[in-house]
Amino acid sequence: MHFYSIAEFKAKASQIVRAVKTTGENVLITVHGGPMVFVSPASEEDIHLNQAPQIRDRVKRAMKERKAGKVLFPGKRSAGA
Repeated sequence: MHFYSIAEFKAKASQIVRAVKTTGENVLITVHGGPMVFVSPASEEDIHLNQAPQIRDRVKRAMKERKAGKVLFPGKRSAGA
């Protein structure tokens, strides 16, 4: 998973969103180093209301990865690494 600051996301939003769709990788947008928005590739199944628990599970897994230092920051190491 990649992390981008809100400023980086604003400057590269189209590029980042295309990469999420193409690679299937999740992205977390941060403000002052804290989580703000989780960007995940969407499928037709994801838009159905009964899939909401799967999306919550993805977010929980991403947050665990962040705490475990298993995330990538452009140009810097994660705080947990």
